[in-house]
Amino acid sequence: MGKCCMVTMLGTIKAPADLSERASYALSGELASCFSLHGSQYSNTLPIIVRLSQDIGFSLVPIATREALRVQRDVLEAEGLDYSCLEEAVIIEEDDFEATFATINTILGAADEVILDVSHGFRHLPILATVSMIIHNITHSEKIRHILFAKEIDPRKRYEIIDLRKYLDIANVTYVLHTFDRNYTVAATAAVRDGRLTELIRLLQEFSRHILANSLNYLVRGNNSLLNQIRERLQSISDSDDTPNQSFGRLLERVDTHIQKVQDCLQQERESLKFYSLARLLAERGYLLNSLTLLHEAIGSYTLESISDKSLRSHNHYEATKAARDVFLHPQKWHSTLNDNRKRSLHPLVENGYKNRKLLDEKSVSDFAQLVKDVQAFRNDLAHGNAENTYGDTYSRIAKFIRRFEEVCIKRNILAIPSGLSDAEKLQRGMGTRR
Repeated sequence: MGKCCMVTMLGTIKAPADLSERASYALSGELASCFSLHGSQYSNTLPIIVRLSQDIGFSLVPIATREALRVQRDVLEAEGLDYSCLEEAVIIEEDDFEATFATINTILGAADEVILDVSHGFRHLPILATVSMIIHNITHSEKIRHILFAKEIDPRKRYEIIDLRKYLDIANVTYVLHTFDRNYTVAATAAVRDGRLTELIRLLQEFSRHILANSLNYLVRGNNSLLNQIRERLQSISDSDDTPNQSFGRLLERVDTHIQKVQDCLQQERESLKFYSLARLLAERGYLLNSLTLLHEAIGSYTLESISDKSLRSHNHYEATKAARDVFLHPQKWHSTLNDNRKRSLHPLVENGYKNRKLLDEKSVSDFAQLVKDVQAFRNDLAHGNAENTYGDTYSRIAKFIRRFEEVCIKRNILAIPSGLSDAEKLQRGMGTRR
């Protein structure tokens, strides 16, 4: 076992002159399954914490001002407990917030496992401790075992000691959902105790990894696809009656809405629209290289869809789209696929592409070829670390490429053979002549 400690903040509540007038304390049902008390009446929570730390073998770390330390020595003496356990108390100054926060942070950082009592202490101490706990919970979520707080049932007469640990889970999940909603990032260290939330975080982490790897088909594969699993988990948590979960209800809705958008993109019939839609989404989330890669694939898919029917598309997608793009970048005699006997199965596709190209006006071919060249060149620069642009400049260029694709390929459908061509005009263009 590593270093385990029970941290408590000492206040200035004194022992009553008549010990029979001490308040009654009881553990919540949740804590009663973990600990037991040695009595029911105490001057404050310190005697309880002292006995609990001894029972479970945790070292006691009191944090106190000099005045609070003096008062609590008297309390322990009145309770019949050895106050030597306070000799290692960490002394703080009441008004030095920065030093106090640094002290709490150091104590929590040095421990492997912590139980924290925030029932007493000056008003700012529990707040500073809570901030420190949130920080440590994000980076080391298993560190904080319990957060004990004496909930007042009847003022100065009856208290219930409850565990606030679940609220750290709420902070953790809120952080996870917020960062995922912004850019698909899910901290690898994020962990919570609620099984449903743990599973949701795992699914979001898996989604994040597949997005980074452009493993898109996996996200929608099968009836129980990853996206379906995420949406079902989100819905289950949203529909639960667990009050703490409602604190991030809007975030759950936002994540679900976005996952549905991704789902809609991936379920489009045309590959070009699928890649284009995802390129837009990923650009918005800051995944610029992924976005540009998907846009490049959208252009290739659009080209393939434009120059061939479905019977000519049963090839490796990468090789087929590359061959299709090259139709508009090179003269037929220089097309690499036609000069490679290992790719004979693609020859009909390429030859059909050149037939279609001849039926298009020269400006359309030129505009489309320029889009292909610009996107390919910038993608290569970005992928090989050669781009010297700032993030903002890179985003701006990719956004312009996306708009160009939308204008040229979706709205104008620039590679569509003009419907008004007569058979004679088609024949003349196919022979490479113009009137």
